[in-house]
Amino acid sequence: MLIRRTMTFTLQLCFLLVSDQLSAADLTINKQPNQILSRIYLISGVHVSALTAFLALSTSNNPLYAHQSSQKKPPLKSQVHFIHLQNQLLRLKKENAFQQAVWVSALVLMMVITAAGLAFYAHRQNMTRQISLEALRVRIASDLHDELGSSLTRISLLSDLVRSGAQPNTQSQQLNNISAISREAITSMSDVIWSIDARNENLGALVERMTDCCSALLVEQDINVDFDKIALPLANVLPLDIRQDLYLIFKEAINNCAKHASATEVKIQLSWTKNLLSLLIADNGCGLLADRKLTGQGFANMHMRARRLAAQLSIYDNNGLTLRLTGIKLI
Repeated sequence: MLIRRTMTFTLQLCFLLVSDQLSAADLTINKQPNQILSRIYLISGVHVSALTAFLALSTSNNPLYAHQSSQKKPPLKSQVHFIHLQNQLLRLKKENAFQQAVWVSALVLMMVITAAGLAFYAHRQNMTRQISLEALRVRIASDLHDELGSSLTRISLLSDLVRSGAQPNTQSQQLNNISAISREAITSMSDVIWSIDARNENLGALVERMTDCCSALLVEQDINVDFDKIALPLANVLPLDIRQDLYLIFKEAINNCAKHASATEVKIQLSWTKNLLSLLIADNGCGLLADRKLTGQGFANMHMRARRLAAQLSIYDNNGLTLRLTGIKLI
């Protein structure tokens, strides 16, 4: 049917051109297709078709119809695609909001756990510090009781003997003994006060105290002292218990050299190697006599303090008595 109509329209167009009823000007490209069709149908006598083409021409030339035609609705496929994109965007927003909520919750939980851990650590450190202070108080009380208690007891007994007058020829010796014991008690009290004084917390203060001890016990008895200090970190802070135990071991060894060794020379070496402190004290005295074994109270105290320091203590004869304390950590 479409081919028949096309052939009919073409034959009519050729007939109109041949019969000069349709000029070439009517077919110019400046005219719209609907205008040409209206002219052809009008000349051919097909008035309904001519009117239809004319109405189409009028609609296309009308600005109102042109504006309405320009606002065509998008195809149904495009609308479905747009709705799908909107739904996908909404889903992504919901997922993003959920992820943000999860991250915020995790961050808050981590902050709470961290705060709780820090609080527990601070509490534990505080408890450890309190336990250490309590143990230190007990140790100081024990030292005071042992040192001063023994000294005061001896002073009291000697005073009673002198006051009774039972042995008049020994009163002078007994008074000298009381005086010596009193000086020892004062020195012991001074050592305890020095050890707990916060101004004496570094290694330099300990070395100075050791030097004073040598001067008081050895130099006054004309005993030559050679004190070597090798690579010492004098500014390093020493905990109170380490400072006290190390000094009392040193003092006991020096006191042994002064009172029992019959020595003329004492060599002392305090060195710092591989973050460890070492102490060497050697004299040229009589050494360990047969009747003076390593079972005295002084040696027992030194071994006890060495164990507190987690250090190794060795005492042996080597042309005199040699004491070696190694592996002392300053922390």
